[in-house]
Amino acid sequence: MKKSVLIGAASLAVVMLFAWALLFRQSIDPDKAHGTVDIQDSLLSFERAGKIVSLNADEGSQVKAHDVLAVLDSKDLDHQIRIQFAQCQAEQSLLVLNFKSFDPPP
Repeated sequence: MKKSVLIGAASLAVVMLFAWALLFRQSIDPDKAHGTVDIQDSLLSFERAGKIVSLNADEGSQVKAHDVLAVLDSKDLDHQIRIQFAQCQAEQSLLVLNFKSFDPPP
């Protein structure tokens, strides 16, 4: 008698556990999130400081991973790149001149 009660209770526990798993199961998709982000409380991170020239998402917009939300003005960075490139060319020219005028010892 005790054995059949124990088996019945265990069976009931398994059925209840299975029913609970079916009722409360949620499919979790790591690429999706639901909710709202308050733009005034959001922190955006950029590799460089600068002025935002384009904001590509509005409050309430649905965005995906790797979406570009904002674009920074790159004029200063482009200018710095041109300066560095010119300096590199000047150093290369000096290197060529020094190499041509190099007289190895006999």
